[in-house]
Amino acid sequence: MTVRMTTGFFEHTEDLVYGTLTVKEKQPFSKRVLIVDDEPDICTALKELFDEKGFKVDTFVDPTLALENFKSNLYDLSILDMKMGQL
Repeated sequence: MTVRMTTGFFEHTEDLVYGTLTVKEKQPFSKRVLIVDDEPDICTALKELFDEKGFKVDTFVDPTLALENFKSNLYDLSILDMKMGQL
């Protein structure tokens, strides 16, 4: 039997085996943020802000590249420049 629980900012990542019972041990994890803006300074400033707060941040200045690398359900927050000329 595998026990899995998620509480707040914790998820279980390591298996500990006790007889036939497998328990996942809690370890902190970071929420993920996607930032897409054609201005590199905006991406850098936002990335630094979220990095300081413990988020994992992916930034793209090319919306086509961001779309190619996008994975559904990976990001908890997406910040998009809606007026980029490349799309």
